[in-house]
Amino acid sequence: MGRIFRVFLSGALVLLPIMVTVLVTVWLGSMVATYAGPGSFLGNLITSLGLPLNLSGSSHVAYFIGLGIILALIFLLGLAVESGLRNWISNSFDWFMTRIPLVSNVYDISKRFVAIMDRSGEEDSLKSMSPVWCFFGGEGSAGVLALMPSHEPVSIGETSYVPVLVPFAPVPFGGALIYVPQDWVRPAEGGVEKLVNVYVSMGVTPPKGLPPGGVPAGMFPTGAIPAVGFPAGGSALVSEAADISAATAATESASTSAEKPASQEPTPKKPAPRKHARKAAAKAASVPDGEPG
Repeated sequence: MGRIFRVFLSGALVLLPIMVTVLVTVWLGSMVATYAGPGSFLGNLITSLGLPLNLSGSSHVAYFIGLGIILALIFLLGLAVESGLRNWISNSFDWFMTRIPLVSNVYDISKRFVAIMDRSGEEDSLKSMSPVWCFFGGEGSAGVLALMPSHEPVSIGETSYVPVLVPFAPVPFGGALIYVPQDWVRPAEGGVEKLVNVYVSMGVTPPKGLPPGGVPAGMFPTGAIPAVGFPAGGSALVSEAADISAATAATESASTSAEKPASQEPTPKKPAPRKHARKAAAKAASVPDGEPG
């Protein structure tokens, strides 16, 4: 019975990824059909767009004609963007959307979210966010794989802080934004896609490690993050920790010496008994001069 159950479980585990993929695809398809299908509000707008070109009189045919028109317009927009009009089109949309109350906030959030997946390589894209290792407490302490949205440090007192975004797992589109000391951060190899893979797999896909000699040069702009090791701030922390550790060890040693029991002190040698001393003197007197003792 146990073997039959193991065989059945093995087959179920093989089919599980396929089943999950099918279920998620069906769920997304049903959601799209609910909000943009032929009977929905958006679907009626698409149908009305295709009615002038509909010769059959069927609403479904008009819907697909309107959908084809929308896809053709999106393709033409992509051609305009690829031809060098990207900045002008983007600025025009930004100018229009930012003047609508409340909608402007939603537009800004959605734009930033889309920018994470943007492969255009623009400098102002969130694609330029750099994956980093953040060691809470300095080198040798707990490390977290995070994103650095900006390389510009923020000075608080005498310490420079940089922002790091620690995502959630297994859905990395959210997390905690933390400002940490600059010497706690070291660049990590790989891009945003590698970091997303690590978090989506919940650590099953391991990140790339750091080389033992330091961080490869050129991964960050000059002056943003130290290229090798930790700067003077980290050395000061380590030196201060070493001083505290030495003082603690000296205090413990002194207290141990004070509490040592007297029985552990070395015992002085007892003098030889008088009986043995008299025997030795008599033996020395009985030996004639010149003979060996």
